[in-house]
Amino acid sequence: MNLKFKYIIIAVLLTALFGVLVVLTWFDIEQFQLWLNIDIVFYSSLPKFTLFKTIYFSIGMVALFYGSYHVGQIITINRSAHTSRNNPNNLLHEGYYEKARHPMYTMFLFMISGFIFAMCNYITISIAVVFFLLFLI
Repeated sequence: MNLKFKYIIIAVLLTALFGVLVVLTWFDIEQFQLWLNIDIVFYSSLPKFTLFKTIYFSIGMVALFYGSYHVGQIITINRSAHTSRNNPNNLLHEGYYEKARHPMYTMFLFMISGFIFAMCNYITISIAVVFFLLFLI
């Protein structure tokens, strides 16, 4: 199996798992939903599927997929820099490491922020903003 295809499969499964978790959280915290007064309801079941929930969910899942896919690629690059005894044999300074010294942290930030953003409520969006600001410090 191609390694790139393997990362895509893992990223899709991880995104689907977190997508199910996000939809399950919509049952408990609907009163804190963003744009609650002007939202358009598509399907009025439990939980309600609305326009803004769908938009936030889509953006969050794209960020989660992007982060999880690139984490797999970064792991492969990290493994190529080590010998069999887990001693580094060279310093990485190309690809992901050209832009950031610890690119995996950035991808984890994408994943966490995407997951929180997909929940589409005030509480979790504020948590994502705090994570992002703490990461910048």
